[in-house]
Amino acid sequence: MVMHHPLHLRPCPRSISCSSSEPTSSAAPAPAAPLDAISYICTGKGCNLKLLCTSATALRRAAGWEGPLYVITDQGDAATAACNAQLTPVPVPQVTHQMHMKNMKRNLLSILPGSPAAALYIDADVVPVGCLQTFLEEMARAPGGAPDLAFFHDNFCLGCNTFNGGFVYQRDTPAARQCLADWDEESSSNNFTKYVKDQDALDQVLRNKMCTNIRALPWSATTFVDSALWPAWIRMSITTPYFLHFTTGVRLGSSWDTMQSAMDSQISALQHQQSRC
Repeated sequence: MVMHHPLHLRPCPRSISCSSSEPTSSAAPAPAAPLDAISYICTGKGCNLKLLCTSATALRRAAGWEGPLYVITDQGDAATAACNAQLTPVPVPQVTHQMHMKNMKRNLLSILPGSPAAALYIDADVVPVGCLQTFLEEMARAPGGAPDLAFFHDNFCLGCNTFNGGFVYQRDTPAARQCLADWDEESSSNNFTKYVKDQDALDQVLRNKMCTNIRALPWSATTFVDSALWPAWIRMSITTPYFLHFTTGVRLGSSWDTMQSAMDSQISALQHQQSRC
């Protein structure tokens, strides 16, 4: 089932309502974690434009994000030309090391236009399937209110890390800036060659008793879809995640092209339903 129906889409109610006579509520909106911009990174040979467009289109259609959506890229207008998701390119020069590219997500608050006070970095293999506004409201209701920094935990596996670096919520606060700077410095060690995974660098920062302000986002809000598809299907059957993370294991498998096509078909069907309203 995961192969032919991979996305359990739960779009924002207003994005699928076709009734112009539907009553509007006069109640004040629920408090939500602030968010001014969302960004992907698409540089070098590792840039998967097809998957990035799938994620970005789902972010617009299912998650209901109407705000600024950027792609930090060294490939000109290729990313914005590849899909109709209102992506704005943020050009950067080509880099030699992959870790140098990954460090850009730790500098979103400085790189993105408009000096956002709160930004979200998202990997292209993370596909939004639920309403982002509801997710942000749940973040704000957690003890302590909106966090300075927030990550999902990494998957369960040998060699997995404390946090997953493919989803980084960050606010422009002194504590967040300091943690991002510490992570940036560690991941840049030995001219960007010390680490292959930036999550390993973050683990070292945590062992050094830094970045103590990171909030772990709830397990229930995301599901890892990896090479073992049945566990993912079971998890999605009993939970309602906002994001699906399609790991390298499943993307290298023989079923990936089928799954990618199925995802695009599901999002196209949602887009068609919304366009009729």
